[in-house]
Amino acid sequence: MFRFGVSTACLYPMNVAESVEKICALKPPVCEIFMNSIGEMDNSEVVKIKELLKSSGTELISFHPFTAIVEGLLFFSGYKRRIEDGLELYKRYFHAASLLGAKYFVFHGERDHATFGQTMIDEDSAFLVYEKLCKAAQNEGVLFTQENVAHFRSQNPEFLRNMKNALGKNIGFTFDIKQAYRANANPVKLIDAMGDRLVHFHINDFSAEKECCLPGSGSVDYGRIFEKLSEIGYVGDFVLEVYKKNFGEICDLKKNILDFNSQHPIKKNFVIDRFEENFAVLEDSQKRCFDISKSLLPQNAHEGCHITNTNGFFSVDMQKTSVSKSSIKQKISKLFE
Repeated sequence: MFRFGVSTACLYPMNVAESVEKICALKPPVCEIFMNSIGEMDNSEVVKIKELLKSSGTELISFHPFTAIVEGLLFFSGYKRRIEDGLELYKRYFHAASLLGAKYFVFHGERDHATFGQTMIDEDSAFLVYEKLCKAAQNEGVLFTQENVAHFRSQNPEFLRNMKNALGKNIGFTFDIKQAYRANANPVKLIDAMGDRLVHFHINDFSAEKECCLPGSGSVDYGRIFEKLSEIGYVGDFVLEVYKKNFGEICDLKKNILDFNSQHPIKKNFVIDRFEENFAVLEDSQKRCFDISKSLLPQNAHEGCHITNTNGFFSVDMQKTSVSKSSIKQKISKLFE
């Protein structure tokens, strides 16, 4: 919850295995893989990447394919055989993502205008294709997510809202700050459209001079964005996704994350519902439950106490816990009056 990580896209065009090794050396809790070739999904490559992740303790949270740029042609041209071939290719992606332990698959989809002389597919037909993709990903234990992308249909909040209504819990969403600003779209409206199905977040910054830069170095209003995230109950991670030209040394990525965390604290409140072996079950204000390792909690945490997660670190809220205990005592007293 509220962990910050790095995408291998930051190191493009370095090959994926080498990128993972470089990122793992930074010891981030999570990372994203941008798969840049079919060959890098061969079993030997996947095993190598998996070992790198395991040895560093870094969790692969998401998987992004390089064929995102042609997904409209693969899946939404109306050409049946191409759709079938596309599904088979993406099943390979889903399988590789599953082997690596990824929770989410990131998809771009169809452009917002007709290409190759074809008319755009209608939404209902598009969502039928999405349904097939979602089910194929689910078969591998991976959640299929739609990213908001400039100049794609997904830059439109209404399209995202319609997708959410059509696919329900079968679909998730990935939000990307730079893509929202490139599209001249209101990031808050996009997040609102994604709602409780927003599960993944690409963090970066944007300015008139640089359309993609390190968080905190542009003009993005993070306060309003984080306020909206809190409103919808977002509890996912934040993955840094910028381009190699946007920073100097790879160590700058870790420094930026630490600096950004100190300047933009993101808080989420929970109550410890119960402990189960080595896990704690937390409940948020929307009555949603989450399992976390007990080792992440402070030593004075106990069942029923209120805790706050600030940028991935937990602390006990003594004041709320005290008020809660007092309220419980009063209720028990009234039972015996």
